[in-house]
Amino acid sequence: MASTKLGKHAKPLSSAPGTRALCTLGMLSEGAAALAIGVALFGMVILAGGMAYMCKVVFLMPNWALLIAACAFVALIVAVCSGRLGKSLAAFVAHRPKAIDIAVGIACLLLLVVQIRLCRYYAFVTGWDSGVIVTEAWNIANDGALSITSYLSRYPNNLFLLWIAGQCGRIALALGFSTLDGLVFIFSILNCVSCALAMWFVYRTLSMATSRTWGLAGFLLCILVIWTSPWAGIMYSDAIVVCVPAVLAYLFISAHRSKGAKRVVLFALMGLVGVLGYKIKPQVLFMLFAVGFLLLVRLGFTIVRAVRERRAECVGETSASLVALLVGGLVAFSLVGALVAPWTSQLDEDAQFGMTHFLMMGMNPDSRGVYWEEDVTFSGSFDDPASRSSGNLEVVIDRVKEYGPVGLAGLFGDKLMTNFNDGTFAWGQEGHFFDYLPPESDSALASLVRSFYYPEGANYDLWRTYAQFVWILVLACCFVGLISSCTHSFLNRKSGMAHGLMTFTFVISLAMLMLIVFELLFEARARYLYSSATLFIFFAVLGMRWMLSRAHEWRASR
Repeated sequence: MASTKLGKHAKPLSSAPGTRALCTLGMLSEGAAALAIGVALFGMVILAGGMAYMCKVVFLMPNWALLIAACAFVALIVAVCSGRLGKSLAAFVAHRPKAIDIAVGIACLLLLVVQIRLCRYYAFVTGWDSGVIVTEAWNIANDGALSITSYLSRYPNNLFLLWIAGQCGRIALALGFSTLDGLVFIFSILNCVSCALAMWFVYRTLSMATSRTWGLAGFLLCILVIWTSPWAGIMYSDAIVVCVPAVLAYLFISAHRSKGAKRVVLFALMGLVGVLGYKIKPQVLFMLFAVGFLLLVRLGFTIVRAVRERRAECVGETSASLVALLVGGLVAFSLVGALVAPWTSQLDEDAQFGMTHFLMMGMNPDSRGVYWEEDVTFSGSFDDPASRSSGNLEVVIDRVKEYGPVGLAGLFGDKLMTNFNDGTFAWGQEGHFFDYLPPESDSALASLVRSFYYPEGANYDLWRTYAQFVWILVLACCFVGLISSCTHSFLNRKSGMAHGLMTFTFVISLAMLMLIVFELLFEARARYLYSSATLFIFFAVLGMRWMLSRAHEWRASR
């Protein structure tokens, strides 16, 4: 296995502070994430058919058949890449780094243009929370007044999303659009830009962590998973932040390769981007949490080494990085606060729903952890956040007691299927999702595109089955990547695992693990994984890389 570029810039494994502790923590986080993904795959392939969980989707082929097809496809790719053709392609890519970068950049731009055009055909106004935000943003764009104060008082986390949608509404009006569809289309352009950025930064991150060959593999997986997803045509918080985890991963690796002021600036940018993403979609913050935890661990061991060696100057680099991360986050909080300040004064702070509400909903025995209107009514019956949180926690405790260990395990099993067993990421599962579809188009191309994404379309079930196939492929390869990464042989220097790649896999796996645990405890929905799909793609590529290295060893031993 070829050594990585990070190995040239990273400290040797033996000299980096807390290396053994980081190896242990990495193995624990990667092992725990592998366990969760493994259980999810086992449930999807073996148990899901006989389970009655919420938001269950039936595809044209059973999951076991899709898994066999995915394994056969990956085996074919590995067989080809381990032969002469694969070696020739890898050499071609390795000797033309700038040309490959330019080609991928052009491809991202072309795919962006095509995706925007496709969104013009199928993007539509939907119901649930998205419809509320779209309607309010259109009103703001027209007269600037805020009208749904009761909804935003309960869910003030949507204020920044509303501000972005309001700007899209103003742009739509300036371009001559006169209906809500114009706002949705302008917003979908932002979603498409985010998708293009996700593809680019996945490519660049994996190129820096491994090689451009594997960067291209990540780029192709992004096309299959993210670019083909119709969530880009929906005005909500999911697709617009799909690039955030990839951008944070890129900034993290770039910071690891840098020193001095550049390193500090990169960590500050991480804090800025991470919190901006959090103010739109809270789940993308886990990547930032993972980086912060890594810096805290490093700082602790660096302080111990500084005390032992009486060298206070060695603490400066890590502490400066941590401070920069915090400062960047505070700047983002201040920026968003200033943008939505005219609206916050109109909200009722006592009506806000806190995390305990979503924890209570995540433990609901009737909805099996999915949205439940009666829980919303219950939380809304309290007069202030303190009493609401207390009431929510009482219900949570009662529900956990009623479940017992076996019942709680059953709930988590159902929620694991709700979250993972849908490669469309819960497309069409939200309330009144398809109630406002546009009228039939005279365009043959528009009709063809809609036939894949609209429920009455001739190709709708075909697309859903394709999406499930690709998702199972990613999860299976991700599982292999996590397992291989948490083993000692994959972490030692003989296998080419540089210190930079070790910390990269630790951060990605920890962010993934926090996301999985969060969705098990709080409200469940497959849609919540879409924003962080790039985390799974990172490890899927590492899993393919490990399989190819084993294939090379097998060929060499023949």
